[in-house]
Amino acid sequence: MPKLAIKTFFILILSSLIFIPCVFSQEFSKSRGMTLFNRAAYDSAVTEIKTWIPQHQEEEDIASYYLAESYYNMGMSESQVGKSREHFRNAYNYFQTAINYPTLKNKFPKLFYSSQLKKGWCYFRRAETGEQPDVELGNAYLNFLKVDADAPDSILTHSVLMAGEAKYREGIIRRFNAFAVSPSLLEVNTIMSVFRDALIQFGNIIKNPNTPRPWINYLTN
Repeated sequence: MPKLAIKTFFILILSSLIFIPCVFSQEFSKSRGMTLFNRAAYDSAVTEIKTWIPQHQEEEDIASYYLAESYYNMGMSESQVGKSREHFRNAYNYFQTAINYPTLKNKFPKLFYSSQLKKGWCYFRRAETGEQPDVELGNAYLNFLKVDADAPDSILTHSVLMAGEAKYREGIIRRFNAFAVSPSLLEVNTIMSVFRDALIQFGNIIKNPNTPRPWINYLTN
């Protein structure tokens, strides 16, 4: 398998392993919106959860999280690029809304950290649709680095790896665009800086004793 194909496959595996904790408030776990979410009927889940929230504002934190997850999953399955981008934008906004509730971290810390991680993934996915990929990968990098230092090791390590991957891909795109013409010295220095940022994050992953061996192999082979 070509090296680029292997890297792409690895990223898909990582994204599929993003942890969606199975902890819920009692009322929300019984809601029709949650039932629809578990059935992967995300479009209907969005409608139901939005209707459910005004009557259950004490659980708006967790409901906002699952609104975000619904939009994210809709973005992943949408074949129309414009709609996919819109779903990822909505997902980002609702992940941020969930994070803004202090109760989310207190009651559901895993959901809180997962929201921080998924904000970076929303930008990463938008870049994959071709929406200003160098810009959106830069935004993904910044958001992956915003995951709190007290997050579980699995999420924190994941965020650092993806920050490096986002910068690496940004550098590839910038290099391609710059050398399609005659790049200025400033452009060359910018590209070098982007790759240095990627190397720093990858170095942090390699030095971390808690990093899974397959991730080390991915970065060093």
